[in-house]
Amino acid sequence: MELQEAQKFVLESIREITNTFQKVPGSAMLIRYIQSSYQDDPVRSAIELILVIFFVRYLLAPSYSTHTGNFVTLSEEEIDDLVDEWTPEPLVPNQTPFEEAENERLPVIVGPTGPKSKLSNGRTVTNLASYNFYNFVSNDQVKEKAIQTLRTYGVGPCGPPQFYGTQDVHMKTEADIASCLGTEGCIVYAQAFSTISSVIPAFCKRGDIIVADRAVNYAIRKGLQICRSTIRYYEHNDMEDLERVLQKVVKEQAKKPLTRRFIVTEGLSETVGDCVDLPKLIELKLRYKFRLMLDETWSFGVLGRTGRGLTEAQNVDASQVDMLIGSLAGPLCAGGGFCAGSSDVVEHQRISAASYTFSAALPAMLATTASETLNMLQTNSEILVQCRENIKAMRAQLDPRSDWVHCTSSPENPVMLLVLKPDIVNSRRLSIEEQERVLQECVDEALANGILITRLKSMPVAPSTSGKDEGWKLKPALKVCITTGLSKKEIEKAGITIRHAITKVLTRKTNNTTSKYLANMKVIIFVATLAALFHFTAAQPFQARHTHRNKHEKKDVIVTVIETVYAQATEVPEVIVFVDQFGKPFSTVTEGIFEHPHSTLDVSPPSTPLPDGIGAPTIPVGAQSTAIPTGAPDSAVEATQPQHVASTSSPAAYTVALPLSDQAQVSSSLNNVDPTTPTTSMAPPVQTSTGSLPSTPEDSAFGFAYSPYLTDGNCKTQEQVNIDLEVIEGGYSVVRTYGTDCNQVATVLSAAKRYGLKLFAGIYDLNTLDEEVATIVSAANGDWSHFDTISVGNELVDTGAATASAVVAAISTTRQLLKKAGYTGKVVTVDTLVAARANPSLCDSSDYCAVNCHPFYDGHTVAADSGKFVTTQISTLRAALANKNQEVVITETGEQSWRHAREEIANSPSLQWPWQGETNGVAVPSPENQASSLSSIKSAFNSSTSTAVILFSTFNDLWKSSTPAQFNAEKYWGFLGDAPSG
Repeated sequence: MELQEAQKFVLESIREITNTFQKVPGSAMLIRYIQSSYQDDPVRSAIELILVIFFVRYLLAPSYSTHTGNFVTLSEEEIDDLVDEWTPEPLVPNQTPFEEAENERLPVIVGPTGPKSKLSNGRTVTNLASYNFYNFVSNDQVKEKAIQTLRTYGVGPCGPPQFYGTQDVHMKTEADIASCLGTEGCIVYAQAFSTISSVIPAFCKRGDIIVADRAVNYAIRKGLQICRSTIRYYEHNDMEDLERVLQKVVKEQAKKPLTRRFIVTEGLSETVGDCVDLPKLIELKLRYKFRLMLDETWSFGVLGRTGRGLTEAQNVDASQVDMLIGSLAGPLCAGGGFCAGSSDVVEHQRISAASYTFSAALPAMLATTASETLNMLQTNSEILVQCRENIKAMRAQLDPRSDWVHCTSSPENPVMLLVLKPDIVNSRRLSIEEQERVLQECVDEALANGILITRLKSMPVAPSTSGKDEGWKLKPALKVCITTGLSKKEIEKAGITIRHAITKVLTRKTNNTTSKYLANMKVIIFVATLAALFHFTAAQPFQARHTHRNKHEKKDVIVTVIETVYAQATEVPEVIVFVDQFGKPFSTVTEGIFEHPHSTLDVSPPSTPLPDGIGAPTIPVGAQSTAIPTGAPDSAVEATQPQHVASTSSPAAYTVALPLSDQAQVSSSLNNVDPTTPTTSMAPPVQTSTGSLPSTPEDSAFGFAYSPYLTDGNCKTQEQVNIDLEVIEGGYSVVRTYGTDCNQVATVLSAAKRYGLKLFAGIYDLNTLDEEVATIVSAANGDWSHFDTISVGNELVDTGAATASAVVAAISTTRQLLKKAGYTGKVVTVDTLVAARANPSLCDSSDYCAVNCHPFYDGHTVAADSGKFVTTQISTLRAALANKNQEVVITETGEQSWRHAREEIANSPSLQWPWQGETNGVAVPSPENQASSLSSIKSAFNSSTSTAVILFSTFNDLWKSSTPAQFNAEKYWGFLGDAPSG
């Protein structure tokens, strides 16, 4: 009974529950679903039941803590100490001293950017640092179109594209670019940089493979980093290496699921400047089934007959390139970038390219400007032709003529990248940082001369695990941007200035590696010097320099062989030991000399009696000498031969050569010489080849300019300088140099002492005043008797390189520095006569008035009237001077001045006359006119006591370059023809 009641209760409960459930809306549908699902798919019903049970179990499960407490418990004090000790890593690393110095000197342009730009310091410079290749910035038609658009559309769309930022001008620009390139579509971005860095991640994802050029620019590397694809690099523009990498990728992916594969490269490389082989690239792309992304940021608007880019230049159908990326901000002088390709490629970017979707649209004014400038390039190809002519003119001045840099850019690339030559980098052991520092000094030097250029710069990209490329580093380079806003002549002048700046910096540059090497060499030389001094000490007379070859001992007397006769040509070492007034050696020099056999010896009587027992000096065969009567006064001796010995307070040296028969007597006699005996009696006779020195050189009113450079532009040695000055005929008292490079102060000073001349030394760079003064002081070595004048700057005011007040201040500083070193002679500045007349303070602050005057470049003066022209100009100068009787010296003159000595001479005319070149008005270059001009100048100034003249130039300078601006006469100013030393 109880069981029946239980069954009845259960059935009634089920009936009641069923009735209640059926009253719920939708219950009938659920019941039918369960019945049908069980009948059709009982397995699914079972799984659903399990899930329901699991859900119920999960809801009923007890909660638990996720904090297990598996860590060390710290006290409040310990936590505070750790917080105080923690130093967060800076978001931006600290600037290096080089970067700080560079930022401080960063030029700031005031006003519009054009071929001639005004800086914040008030100077106007030639701007070769902007991408204004076609001078569209200054084009009136472009300006008018931009102003009209600005008034119609306003300053910006204030919204992203595809929402409410797209305007009709954007659509027109996209259509214009697509039509120009011959592609199905085009999309315009608001920023040029972010175009390629957004296009890459829009198509490439994790797992895809990208094969990229090793030298791609920073924007591409940023896109490669963002996309997180697998990156493989190939050597820059090496198609064989690219094929090797493609084969390797294909082989690796043969047994893996198919992935998307891309080749990414540039048309014109931003970091190298050269051009890619696009037909070969297309061939490899099709062969190995890769897609191609071609960045034409620097080639679009530059390459091709109408500026359509690399596809037009290399005759490739643009449809074969999957994605063409370019910039509107460079050659087109607008803003933004674009990506052209098929319709699918373009439309995909409108919803997946980050910088397109999440950036405000391009301002309407820039879009219109891009369309306008693009149309100008399409309709007027002469713009491109003119730009390429200027590129050729600049390359002609830099790449083939510079000994220091070479251009890596393509011949049609208006962005010229100049890198240091490998032999320069290797010989000086320059690191990347040191190269950047050297090139920055070149940039600063060019700016000081009125030319604004820059360096190639980039940003480091943090390497990802899939795209690191630690084997490649950006090669430091100078960046020179060509523009049609300058004439060909202005481009050539700017190129010369840049070349001069590079030459000046690199000739004075002493890098740290070389300094360490020299320091080690000094130790070795010091040890060798001590050994040589120990060996030769016994044979040193007071203030004498001797040639030691062999040493013998005879009783208590040390016999030194002074001169040896060789039967055949022999190279022997020559050790020169310098002693002070007490006979104590203080330095030594070892040189290798080449001895030739002597058949006879021509012995001339000594100019004054030698000490007892000393024979007559021996003179090499073929040399000439001037005999001095016995007993002649000291003044006669000094007037006939150069002084080889300085005062007793300064070290000096000279050579005495004696016959072998008298050697035994030399050492003993010289040891007994009275230190007060005039040492000029022991000096050798002066040797000349084509003439003799004037009887009193100091009284001559004439000097000559001399450049110690070989035909190939390299520096001359001491021996070569001696050979050149040896052939100078009499009548000249001063030799003028222009700077401190090539060790010219020391070499020319040594030769000047030898031939009885005085040195007119020059300081060029006011920014390195201390360094150049130190070089001159070092060359003088305490003996200033052979210095006539030291000049500070050359035509700095005339060229605008410095103000008159700055030059005057530099003269005062130089005079103080030289006075501390013992120099009390003349200090002047040299400028053009016109500049000195306009700024009399240049002459007032100088010890005499040194000016440049150029009759040949007057164009209205014939050669025979050169002297008259100069004297007339001097009279107008004197009228402006405070001291009407101030001494005036006509120094080497020039139409323009360069801050490096070698290049100054290379481009400066003079008071002389060229014997070859092009006619300038009535001034005709010829040998006859050169002789007539020289005669006229000497006649006008020969009897002058208040004006001296320095003639330019002694020898032809065949290392120079000829330019029409200088009437192609630069090489042919030498009044003595070619230099005998080459």
